[in-house]
Amino acid sequence: MAETVDVSFVRGYSAEIMRRYAATEDKVRDSVTVKTNVVGKSYDWERLGSSDFGTITTRHQPVIVLAPVHSVRRVTFTDSGGSILLDRNDEPKMLIQPKNDYARNHAEAFKRLINDTVIDAAVASATAVDGADATSSVAIGSGQQIANGSVGLTFEKVNQASRILNTNNVPQTDRTFLISPQGLEDLLAEAEVTSRDYTEIMRLKSGTMGDETFMGFRWVMTTQLNISSTTRTCLAYHKDAIGLAIPMELEVFIDRRVDLATHAWQATAICSAGAVRLQEEGVVQVDITEST
Repeated sequence: MAETVDVSFVRGYSAEIMRRYAATEDKVRDSVTVKTNVVGKSYDWERLGSSDFGTITTRHQPVIVLAPVHSVRRVTFTDSGGSILLDRNDEPKMLIQPKNDYARNHAEAFKRLINDTVIDAAVASATAVDGADATSSVAIGSGQQIANGSVGLTFEKVNQASRILNTNNVPQTDRTFLISPQGLEDLLAEAEVTSRDYTEIMRLKSGTMGDETFMGFRWVMTTQLNISSTTRTCLAYHKDAIGLAIPMELEVFIDRRVDLATHAWQATAICSAGAVRLQEEGVVQVDITEST
């Protein structure tokens, strides 16, 4: 008969994972629009286009009806998870001890999953849904892409990304720039960097910039940006331009693996998430060249 763990241990371990997750700030998740407690295999994000006022020229003229375009973007979910085995001599209660390595491992894996989900969705084809529930793929568009040009991340590219967002009337608040370690090094080497610029970027490098902005963006350094050969894709975007839907944050199971010779304890954490680009005009793909 399988040996089980009291439900309090399961709840305690789940709480410890989320505590550790919360303790390690997830700047990527915080930079997009998040919807939790979603039900179903997919989620339809309603979009409402812009509209302009008409001119009222006479008294009691007919009502001016605005006709903003309604559209939908669909996000589908991917279930993910993993298990950690404990030696049979380990006590399951060690799982709920503060600062335990098992909870930290699961929390960090959850954070990396969320980051990958957002980063991939930013430049992937988005799924649009029409009134008849027919779907189509929408690419990001060449006007939202900055070529690598065989150079790294330059101030010119950052200014170009800002100009693209400005031209698209994207709000100047809640903008984020995801940058790689190599991209950060490139910026620090720019001849245009003033002493003040250098100080600000060094604060980013040392992790002390916090939520402050530089050149209109909140900067997040990550090693998870996609790379193909020597081309790394950095991202500049607005919070409303990417949607992250999470139907299940984390579900935890702890039990004995009686199928193993050691009868090891197994701590399993699973989750479900998906993301989609909501507005092409609010995302800029900034390709840079990185040396190997």
